[in-house]
Amino acid sequence: MNNIIDSKLIYGSNWNGYRILDQYSPFIENYLYRNLLTIEHATNQYPRVFAIRVDLHLPPGYDETDTAVISRFFDSMNSQIYEDYVRQARRGVYLNSCRLRYVWAKERGPENGNIHYHVCLILNHKRYAALGRYVHSDLIDWNEAQRNMAHRISKAWYSATQGMAYPGLVHFADNAGYELNRNSPDFHMQKAELFKRLSYLAKVWTKEAIEGRRYGSSRG
Repeated sequence: MNNIIDSKLIYGSNWNGYRILDQYSPFIENYLYRNLLTIEHATNQYPRVFAIRVDLHLPPGYDETDTAVISRFFDSMNSQIYEDYVRQARRGVYLNSCRLRYVWAKERGPENGNIHYHVCLILNHKRYAALGRYVHSDLIDWNEAQRNMAHRISKAWYSATQGMAYPGLVHFADNAGYELNRNSPDFHMQKAELFKRLSYLAKVWTKEAIEGRRYGSSRG
């Protein structure tokens, strides 16, 4: 949906029984729907999932017409998840399967600011259950084995931007991780909290000046 004007917009603090961040109203309904669908696909496959919110900023001077950068990011994440599986299997360690699901929104900061991506990654909790400590350092060796999920994400952005990204361009909020447990009595509250957080990605504001795709999600 590249034409926001022709999209159905949602105002207020609720959508289909879920709370949304009404201070950022209006929202694009199709994006809200795809956020919810992505969460439900993940929790239907895995009893417990771990979701991570991260913001990815393009390096200064980076070619803003490179619309494939976000696809390369997810390709790198998938590759690292697979490599992790193979590496552990060679050591005789069994790992649970993990299908990466995600949603993303491309935005420009106010007053012609830089392009950035708001991203949520959803993983099998039995495989990945923590973000890990993230080190902001220009001395990170991207060729070393992945230390934790935060390292994998930063490495994927470095790869996607063809080596131009540096650690400070990957931002994790203090409450970046969410656990959803389908068998927990708090599951619906957990799901509602994540959906509310992701409604930010569906807001109209800061997307009007973006050419091409402004939003995407994994399929199935």
